[in-house]
Amino acid sequence: DHNLPLMLWYGVEPLATGHRWALADLAKGSAIPLVRNHIARRLALDPEDPEQAFDGLIRHAATAPEEWTLDILAGLSKSLEGISTPKAPSSWTLLSGVIANSANPEMVAFHRSLGTLFRDPAAINATRAVVADETAVSEARIAALRTLTTIRDPGSLELAKGMLGKQGLHAAAVERLAVETDPSVAALLLQRLPSLSMTDKTVAIDSLISRPGWASLLIGEVASGKLPADSLSPYQVRQIRSLKIPELAAEITRLWGERKDASKQKIHAANVWKLYLTPKNLSQADKVKGKEIYAQYCGTCHKMYGEGGTVGPELTGGGRDNLDYLLANILDPSEVVAKENQLSIITMKDGRTLSGMIRASDDRTTTLQTLAEKLTLPTADIAKTETLPTSLMPEGLIDSIPREQVRDLIGWLMDKGR
Repeated sequence: DHNLPLMLWYGVEPLATGHRWALADLAKGSAIPLVRNHIARRLALDPEDPEQAFDGLIRHAATAPEEWTLDILAGLSKSLEGISTPKAPSSWTLLSGVIANSANPEMVAFHRSLGTLFRDPAAINATRAVVADETAVSEARIAALRTLTTIRDPGSLELAKGMLGKQGLHAAAVERLAVETDPSVAALLLQRLPSLSMTDKTVAIDSLISRPGWASLLIGEVASGKLPADSLSPYQVRQIRSLKIPELAAEITRLWGERKDASKQKIHAANVWKLYLTPKNLSQADKVKGKEIYAQYCGTCHKMYGEGGTVGPELTGGGRDNLDYLLANILDPSEVVAKENQLSIITMKDGRTLSGMIRASDDRTTTLQTLAEKLTLPTADIAKTETLPTSLMPEGLIDSIPREQVRDLIGWLMDKGR
């Protein structure tokens, strides 16, 4: 029964409070990988390690079978996600010396990444080498760069610049650049924007709008005509408004117009669309094109028939065969918003402003789901969090889409016969 390992884990987890050695001993004797992994992860969450229980687990790992040690390392690694200055267990040097000579690539990868987090110069150099190795698989290079991003490694900056625009690597590169404050980094991103794919351009713009100074440079490019206004999505425009800087707000209004969020205006907009989206007109919808438009504008966040993202609610069911229901949710997505889907604005101590939905938060880390990615942030690095009773989905999403494409999109969404 695949549920039994989790049931066992839920049964023993309370031992982590007050009986840590007993929990560590269970891990040493457990033949179930998930239980070993979860015990290591749970014990590692307390950096002070009362009773030295986790340290004892690390010492045991130095002489344990390789598969057992891998589970402990995986648990330790998971517990440190998003932590920029973790404390190494006292026995890490002992275990590090053992796994450094392993022939198992997975073991070597854990040695490298954990050593980097613990500020081991040799491990940091090895991690940089993986990032620079163009023959390495993308997943390994991305993981290595994200580890270096976590510790704000200065030596990885130029490596990240060289990965901009490269398929599969771009997002991790921008993530590394985003922790910098130097305006020259923003200038580089702006310079590269015209050559980027639509997806990569979105990621770059998301980073540019995270800092007031960078957002100002971006708006300047739009104002001068160097960057088309439609390069920014309604969501990104709203993100800049959330910075609450009068000069930027004025430019946003001049370039994109005033926000139109009065209820009467939304009702009027729905009525205008209903005059166009008649049964006769919808019968002419090209549903193949409708699916393509859905993938472009909706599929990043919503899943339907097993395809798409998981940021927003599942759309397979619901009342989407009802035009009034669809228009209400598209034109006024913030009318009814579940608590878990409310928009949060997080201001970091390094000056960045990030927005998305908070998926989890404790005194160590906060997990923020943005439109593009899931970020694990050190809670101690957060200056302020503001949760708004609004949806991550912006209003006016279909205003910039040609009417025929809206018809195709609505026609595809309303078709439940597939």
